[in-house]
Amino acid sequence: MTDVRNERERNETLRAILEHPLPFRVRVDAGGRTLDQNALAFRWYGEIHRQGREFTTDQARAFCKYHFGCPIRAAAEPEFAAFLALLESRYTYEELIAAMAYVEVTRHFDTAQMSEYLTAMQAHFRTRGVLLTGWDQGFGQYPEQRRRAS
Repeated sequence: MTDVRNERERNETLRAILEHPLPFRVRVDAGGRTLDQNALAFRWYGEIHRQGREFTTDQARAFCKYHFGCPIRAAAEPEFAAFLALLESRYTYEELIAAMAYVEVTRHFDTAQMSEYLTAMQAHFRTRGVLLTGWDQGFGQYPEQRRRAS
């Protein structure tokens, strides 16, 4: 899969499609999470580690992917829901958390799904006294919302 972010990349992709022999498959979607959202999630995994001391950064990421990301992706994709149900039927909780290092979850999110993920993270950890910073600085918002806020 290739991300197309500008006109040059679009033209290169179209040229590659025109030159590719038939038959082939193409998947086009509206794009995924924003780089700001992705950066914020990784910033928060570190803050969860530093403030809560319950998890390492990698453990915080796995916890969040499983508890907040998997339900979002499963609700949107029946195939992923079936895959998750199979995992949950065969593995312990600890094994499921460890498996999150190998399961793509948020990589497939669009901006709205990533906002939902970040909001769930923030709400969960706020109840545990962990203050996740950056949301008020425009991270996680759609670009047009950030422009209006400034």
